[in-house]
Amino acid sequence: MKKKENWIFNKELCCLLVLVCCLYVEGCSGISSPTSAGNESVSSITKAITNDPESTSEIIQPVSTKTTTVTENSLPISVIKRKCLPINKSPDMSDVLSGTLITNSKYSFIMQGLEILKVSLPFTENDDYITSAFNNHVSPDRQKLIYNILYQDKNTEIVVETKLVIFHQDNSAIIVTDNHKTEQLINWFDNDWLLYNPMEPDSWILNLVNPLTGETREIATDFPELYYSPPMSPWYGIRNPIPVFDPSGSLAVYLRGSDEIQYALWDIENKKLLWTRDTKTTLNAPQWSLQGEKFALGVPPLKSDNFELYSVSRTGTETQLTNFSATYKSIKIGSYSWSPDGGHIAFWIGNTAENGIRWEIAIMDIAQSEITNYCLGEGVTNPIWSPDGRYLAVGLFDKKLSLPSIAVIDTLQERAILIDEKAVPIGWML
Repeated sequence: MKKKENWIFNKELCCLLVLVCCLYVEGCSGISSPTSAGNESVSSITKAITNDPESTSEIIQPVSTKTTTVTENSLPISVIKRKCLPINKSPDMSDVLSGTLITNSKYSFIMQGLEILKVSLPFTENDDYITSAFNNHVSPDRQKLIYNILYQDKNTEIVVETKLVIFHQDNSAIIVTDNHKTEQLINWFDNDWLLYNPMEPDSWILNLVNPLTGETREIATDFPELYYSPPMSPWYGIRNPIPVFDPSGSLAVYLRGSDEIQYALWDIENKKLLWTRDTKTTLNAPQWSLQGEKFALGVPPLKSDNFELYSVSRTGTETQLTNFSATYKSIKIGSYSWSPDGGHIAFWIGNTAENGIRWEIAIMDIAQSEITNYCLGEGVTNPIWSPDGRYLAVGLFDKKLSLPSIAVIDTLQERAILIDEKAVPIGWML
């Protein structure tokens, strides 16, 4: 229905037009472009993984700084603030590190204030065999670690045996025996049960095992139009289409459809579809917050190549957190994770560069809608928050040296600490 034009020139209308113009101009003056900064690193590997002046051509640049009018159905533009951090070799007096940082190797890092102690995981030191740890997973409550130990003959390097170990927060550890299903473990389902890869991957069943008792159980994933695309699930790299469950196990986010795919939120008890979102990429798995009150999702809208971050509540209420499409040419979002209090999201942000996509770690303050890019690039693992939410551990990769490394970002002091140059973090225990 066309709106009838009615041109009325009077004193009140003129005043209103002047007021709108003033607000528009003032709004434009407050928008600034992201800037770059280079920092000299402290070692060969930190030089490669921090930003330097030669990399400024790869920095994310906005399309324009034109103001987007904020209405009831629109979002403010998202501007990425750059805060490029040098990587220090050791903590300073302001750091209050605590807990045990778990890596993808047989070593962990016990942190107490300024002291960082590198130690071997229990049962991994053996004079008769070459040992290595793999399938390392920290439980959701951060109190248990489970991992496999591989024993190889020193002369032939033939695998002699594998064992499963459960390591507790109090430094006690036990070897789990007679439990072959845990050789195919995927991750923790909750604080007691593990997901494992079944021998019959064509069945739509969620397979769980208790590593202490060996008890197994199945959960039927009889969700409507469950997406199944062998040979691999896009989130776990296995054949079964495993949904992502909230901490209580009462809600699940899954892929729905066949030709046209959707992310969907399913109420298991009431058998009710609470939310869907169409997607053209399924690589990013939804991530539930620690208390399970919401989950985050990083996907592009169907009509855009820019990824956006969304938050979805337990009732299916969706909130768009970012509006990159209003200002940037090409934004990708990699893996992400909630801070323990649910107030921040750490995520890998990617921009198309001459030699591919350049990935850098960023943190979003949800309440303030502020995004800070710390310029630490080429991430290889999920960002790992410390239990108190002050620190963020990230795995970095030096392409020139083909070496991984671990850096911990102090979000309060905005500085970074180099922890290790031959591993990546996979969890942070209490």
